[in-house]
Amino acid sequence: EYFMSDLDFSAVELRSIILKFPRLFTHSLVKIKHVVGFLRYELALDGQQVKRVVFQAPQILGLDTEGTLAEKVNFLRHGLELTEAELGTVLSKMPTLLCLGVSTNLMPKLEYLDEALAIAGSAHAVKDAVLKQPTLLGYSLDKRIRPRMEQLIAAGVNPTKITVGISMPEESFQEWLSSSQAKAFARCIVSEWNSTVAGFLCESLGFNDEDIQQLSTKLPHFIDWKVPTLRSRVHYLQDELSVEKDEFKKVLLAHPNLLDVSPEHGISDRLSQLQIAGIPLRDNIESLSWSKRKFVKWLLPKLQYSRSDIAFVQKKLGMSDAETAILLTKVPELEYKGNRRAVRDKLTYLIREFSNSTSDVRMLLLANPKTVNLSLSRTLKPRMKKMRMAGRITDPQTVATLLSMTNESFDVWWLPLKNKRTLTVLKKKYPVPITFLRTTLELKHKELDDLLLQIPEESLSSGNLMEVANMLFSVAKNSVERVKAVILEQPQLLSFTLKELDERTNARMESLHAIDAWAIDRVSVITMPDIAFERILSTKRVAYEKRVREKRARVVLSEVLNMSDDDVELILAHTNRVGVDDPDHVLLPKLKYLLSEFNGQKDDTAACLVSSPMILDYPLDEWIKPRMDMLRVAGVPPDEIRSAVSLTDTDIQLREELLIQLNLTDAELNQIAPLKTWLGDRRFRRSIGPTTKYLAAQLMNSASELKHIFLEDPAILTLSLNKQIKPRMKQLLEEGCHPREISSIVHLSQRKADEYLLRHHFCNSLGFTSEETSVIFDTAINTRQSPIELRVKVDYLLSQVFGGSNELLKLYLLQNQAILRPSLEGTIKPRVETLNSLQRLGMKYSPTDVADLISKSKHAYDKDMIPTMNNWYPTVGDKRAERTLTSGEDGIESVIRSALHEFVPSFVFAYSDDMNRDNARVVHWR
Repeated sequence: EYFMSDLDFSAVELRSIILKFPRLFTHSLVKIKHVVGFLRYELALDGQQVKRVVFQAPQILGLDTEGTLAEKVNFLRHGLELTEAELGTVLSKMPTLLCLGVSTNLMPKLEYLDEALAIAGSAHAVKDAVLKQPTLLGYSLDKRIRPRMEQLIAAGVNPTKITVGISMPEESFQEWLSSSQAKAFARCIVSEWNSTVAGFLCESLGFNDEDIQQLSTKLPHFIDWKVPTLRSRVHYLQDELSVEKDEFKKVLLAHPNLLDVSPEHGISDRLSQLQIAGIPLRDNIESLSWSKRKFVKWLLPKLQYSRSDIAFVQKKLGMSDAETAILLTKVPELEYKGNRRAVRDKLTYLIREFSNSTSDVRMLLLANPKTVNLSLSRTLKPRMKKMRMAGRITDPQTVATLLSMTNESFDVWWLPLKNKRTLTVLKKKYPVPITFLRTTLELKHKELDDLLLQIPEESLSSGNLMEVANMLFSVAKNSVERVKAVILEQPQLLSFTLKELDERTNARMESLHAIDAWAIDRVSVITMPDIAFERILSTKRVAYEKRVREKRARVVLSEVLNMSDDDVELILAHTNRVGVDDPDHVLLPKLKYLLSEFNGQKDDTAACLVSSPMILDYPLDEWIKPRMDMLRVAGVPPDEIRSAVSLTDTDIQLREELLIQLNLTDAELNQIAPLKTWLGDRRFRRSIGPTTKYLAAQLMNSASELKHIFLEDPAILTLSLNKQIKPRMKQLLEEGCHPREISSIVHLSQRKADEYLLRHHFCNSLGFTSEETSVIFDTAINTRQSPIELRVKVDYLLSQVFGGSNELLKLYLLQNQAILRPSLEGTIKPRVETLNSLQRLGMKYSPTDVADLISKSKHAYDKDMIPTMNNWYPTVGDKRAERTLTSGEDGIESVIRSALHEFVPSFVFAYSDDMNRDNARVVHWR
């Protein structure tokens, strides 16, 4: 029933398991559950992987989890340096590895493969081979692995191809080997082709011409990419997606944007977000090529769900969606709460109480969902403890019913069970051990009663109880308080025999001594629960391994770079990984590489590391080498690696994109964006992308013009986009200038920029030459008249005085620049409006007459502009004439001058038959 209901095996599958391992029924259900729990929680295998392991190698159920099985798992994990996920993948694909001996089978194979694959040049060649073909370790070393490896090496075929040829029949292997020889020869011929992007795709992923054409249609510029950039991108994606080559090829053809090296899609960030949300990547690959807005909108609800309690419960117990929905209907707050620690502690406790059976806990929660809301310390633990004493924990339905009771109802249920073990009977039956406990431990009546209810009757009947108590007294130096506290907290200690307690204590002490953990006293070692001891042992082991690695790191730093003790301690104090990673496999290669880049100068290398120890925290191949190569190409000293390691992949990709987009040489790139400036100015790195994108858009994506601007004026990339470049570009476009003139104006002050645009207006719009424009500017512009004011004045004269004629304006301005000196509002506009009003009255003026009148002084203006009185309003003339006759003034000119002085600068003009003539200052009579 356990195999079919909890592990979900069919009857046919169970029959196959029994035929493979008939001794299955000789093991208890507790033993089988313990092994299954070890696979599920110690090795972190999911339900399907556990099912696969049990089906293919049921013999594992008979192994000792703390002995043989743990030894093989630890050998595979540490021997191949496998992560938790990688170990699960290997064991699920080749479970029979756990049935092989370590010293007689697995170890010789790994040693031989490590030696044979050393030619591949990878530090993890054996690990990569086993991950690619886990069945490799299942073949015979002398009859299969060694003969075929020797044939591969003799034929000149890469030894890593053993993963392909190991599973073939002998005839097929020979045919494949001959074909591989021919391919190896052909590779030499097509090496030049392989150096291109298309060649790399054809060689590494098996693309054909049709595939390349399809890819270039969707990514037109991918042919111009650099092969190292594309190679690192492909390898990164293939590792993250964990798919075979053929499937990976289909993915790229369906979603070519995954190859796009631009930071727009943020593939790395999206992969980490999908992992955090627990979303399977293979089923959602298309999300990597979505726009940022669509991806965030799709991910947000899933991410919120992954952080909820219900997501944790579903993953921990392997609940189906239907079961999860049932649980949410009863306890809806699980969907919003985020107190994972409390829920985790409750589930862990319940799983342990049900002998590591998640299925029982799942049935319990479905029967009583409110269990997750019960207090662990006040309700769950006390009730489960009493149910354990009553032997009622085997049935999840019964447990659910008891946990759903009120405190009063539960006490009513518990009281008769408690009375079955009457304390009076126990005291009469076993007076000596009970008296011993009461007197030696100085127990009160209630403490003694509670203790007796938790001690098995067999412990009272045997003499072990007093022996164990005396042993605890001797270890605790006769401290009654301490022994009493230990026994009341862990009464199960009294059920041990003295021999069992000694063996347990010695085993624990040996484990602690092996890792130099001396800070735990013997009493704590004896009395500590298994879970607490394992937790402390794990913590101490991590600290011990760190001390060992730090000690080795000190030796490596001293030997390789001749560092002083103070410098070594400084590096260890300011790094996070030097004392954690294996120094021989991580630190030593980094030091040798850096030493080679500094031409063997140990002092210079040491000085660089002392000034910036964090360099050693970065990975060598994925981080340090690409940045050091960038420094070498730019001709920058290697000690600039201190700044270069702070560059993100996005920063490096942005520099490569600028190189490709503008078709620059390395020298031109260094001229436009000097590497030292790039390294030291973070604002410069962050602004160059938006600036380039903006200018390219204004230049209609003309790479040649953008390249010309940058080479002519590299300093433009250091300017603020919003404060300097965009405002100047807006002025240029409004004036009708070409955007490429941005380099001529962007560095100017506002006044100089306005003057530049005004000169452009004179030359391009008004038809002046450069020399003529300079003559006018030298005369007209002064400190009291800005270019903007001059521009408004010229436009007004052009429209109101010269009738929109550029030729007349140009001719007059070249002869008389004085017209530009008077104030527009105070002089020019009033005089022009006056003369326009007089023209409406019948006076005739040419544009040059008007211009001359404007430039004259006030006295000359009053004298020269006197018109005749034809067409003036009659009453004005009559009244003026009468006043003149009576006052003795001479001439009609005095009358007109007097009338003009009474007019406001701006006339309101009307005809004699208009409705508003009473409000007009000048009326034309008709």
